[in-house]
Amino acid sequence: MRTEVRIHFYAQHIPGGPQSVLGPAGIGPEAAVVREYTLIGKRQVPVSVTLAEDNERIQALFDLLRKHGEDWSEHHADRFTDDELDNARLLLMWPNGECEIDGGI
Repeated sequence: MRTEVRIHFYAQHIPGGPQSVLGPAGIGPEAAVVREYTLIGKRQVPVSVTLAEDNERIQALFDLLRKHGEDWSEHHADRFTDDELDNARLLLMWPNGECEIDGGI
């Protein structure tokens, strides 16, 4: 299992756009998704970055976002390998309150 962090922020107010924080933080297209659209006449540039929780680029990104006065949100999620999922037990809960453990070895 590894824990991933997904970071969301808007880059339309950052001078130079999203690349002015992603580039110096060492984050490329393998980890970042940048979209751009206009909504009710206003330009929006949402950015989503997904990295492993222990990746040092996360702190570099946070430092650059702070420098530009931008807010962000982050979500931590555990990601399991196929082997881990295949060997995991599954707890089934039924509406009548009964439980059943299934799966795994």
